[in-house]
Formats: sequence, structure tokens, C-alpha cells
Amino acid sequence: MKLIKKIELACGQTYLIQTADHSFLECGDVYMSRELTLGTRPYHFKDFVAPSDLNKRVMTICPMIGCPMKCTFCASAGTFKRQLTANEIIQQVEFLIDQGKLMGRDPDPNNSQEFRLLYTRIGEPLLNIEAVIASIKEFLLRYPHIIVGLSTCGIKNGFEKLIKEKEILSHIDMQFSLHSSSDEERKELFGIKTGKNVMSIQEIAENVNRWYALCHKKVSLNFILFEGFSYDMDVILKHFDRNKILLRLSPWNKVVRSNCHLNGLLKTEDVVKKRPLSGQALKRIIKAIE
Repeated sequence: MKLIKKIELACGQTYLIQTADHSFLECGDVYMSRELTLGTRPYHFKDFVAPSDLNKRVMTICPMIGCPMKCTFCASAGTFKRQLTANEIIQQVEFLIDQGKLMGRDPDPNNSQEFRLLYTRIGEPLLNIEAVIASIKEFLLRYPHIIVGLSTCGIKNGFEKLIKEKEILSHIDMQFSLHSSSDEERKELFGIKTGKNVMSIQEIAENVNRWYALCHKKVSLNFILFEGFSYDMDVILKHFDRNKILLRLSPWNKVVRSNCHLNGLLKTEDVVKKRPLSGQALKRIIKAIE
């Protein structure tokens, strides 16, 4: 894989790379302190005590080239070119390690107290589930203490294949993207009908229970908060057992696209400064969640 561009971050690097068939991928390599050493989250980079690869290392990779989903809020919507092979997924991590070596970063993620690998860049991981499962199994052989993050809109077929792989489930942090407490609004946001191959909120709740029963790990429900959409916690608690879920709120970088009319409620500065700054609607949602 060929390096096209590197961007330096406060906590690591992000890369644009090119495959042998001239397709583009993006991946990132971040170092930070472990959350448990800082106590309450969210935390700030200025609070870190000498963050390094030896504390916590996080790599973010792509499961496919482009994405066939048509999420109205995503810059990669409808850009699908092809699936990645398991080897190409693995090569992204090898690329990140090699780039890190050139910068003097630790050459072996096994030396990190906490090593996380997130399938969260471009592409819906459960739509390429065979390659994703095969790559996770290889990563577990190389890095036995790895924690894998999978974020999905709720693809039924892919989830059914994943949940059968019981030997790897305890290493996976599962996250479902809800972005609304209304199934109708989720259809609008994802640009695809729930009920066919995308789970409804009720189906996600049922699968959270299945996941928890198998590996006793909480499942994250992620919300990008959009102006004018529903975030009714009574609806969430009607479907989900609060002891089995974590709620995540994500800021949204506006997509430069003429037909994208959305406005995000949660701003990056809200996260960095650890308080809601962007108006009463956001404050009401956060209070309801709390």
C-alpha cells in the first residue's frame, strides 16, 4: 500500500493510502492515556500524562473501498467500489506499524497496555463480514490482548454470521448506530428501509440481549444528534435494558454536499470543553440521557 498523504494530529497520525488497483483508503494510528488512569470521561489531550504507545494505542481502518450504504450524513455514502480482502484489511495495520517505526513509535502493539482496532473508517463492516471475521482471527493470533471495535447500522445477515463466531465475541466491542429514537427517521438518515436487511430499533434491542447473554459485555448505542430529529429516552428505555447498554454521543462534521440539509447539535467544541455549548435542544437531550 502506497502513502499518498499524512496528517499530523495532537494524538497521532491519519493517512490516505492507495491500493494496488489505485483505490483509496484512510486509516489512523492514535496514542493516548487509558481512560481508567484519568477517571471520568470525556477527557482532554492536555490532561494526558505523557501519552505514548505504551499506554493505549488505537488504530482505525477501513473494511471496504467506499460504501454501498446511502447515509445522508456521510461523505462516503454511495461510493462503493469493492470489498477488501482479509489480507488487505491486515495490510492496513501493517502499514500503520511500518509508518510508526519511521517516526520512532513502538514497533509492536503487544507492548501497549491497551491496543484497540476499530473498523470505523470507510465502509459498513457487516457488509464484508467474512473478510472482517477472518482478519479479526488473524489479529487475535498476532495480538492476543487486542480489543476490536465494530460499528454498524445493524445489518442483519452480517450480524447473524458474526454472532456464531463465539470464540472471538469477547474481544469485540459492539456498537450500533441509532442516530434517532424513531425507525422512520432512521430510514431517512440511512437512506435505506429498515426491516429488510437493516434492523429496526426493536431488533437491535433483541440482538443486544443476545450479545450480552453470550459475552456479558455492554453494547454501545451511538447517536449523532441532528437538529429536528427525535431522541426520546423513554423510547430507548422501552426497548433496551439500561444495564446492557452504553450511550455515545458523537459530534458531526458537516458533509460538503449540496443535498445534505442536516445540522448537527453536538459540536466538536462541546466535546473538547466537556459541556454543551450549542443551545437548549442539546442541553435537553443530554439532561434526558443523564
